[in-house]
Amino acid sequence: MLFSLFGHLKLALCILYADIVGFTAISSTYSAQELVKILNELFARFDKLAEKYQQLRIKILGDCYYCISGAPRERPDHAALCVHMGLSMVKAIKSLNESVNSIRIFTMVKPIMPFYGKSKYE
Repeated sequence: MLFSLFGHLKLALCILYADIVGFTAISSTYSAQELVKILNELFARFDKLAEKYQQLRIKILGDCYYCISGAPRERPDHAALCVHMGLSMVKAIKSLNESVNSIRIFTMVKPIMPFYGKSKYE
């Protein structure tokens, strides 16, 4: 959905942020190699879900996964797809590892301004 702000177009999109509940405590029980393996498996699952639900992953930071829906191509169903993505993420983490089994998911619909410069989505 396009809005106008001071003569500039801005796009409404859905942002999803997810992180593992208790990650700091969990991370102290695994070696670095084991932790990387667990996170790699989890984020690979999330990336497959992102493809299925037309999400664009914009960043992974530690145990946090960020994606957006509704950009770079506008979609009228971006919010519904984002919610489906979040619900599927909950299912995906439950089958991963017995100690990594809970995730916090935040979603929001935000208007954004077109970016300026060479970088995108960061």
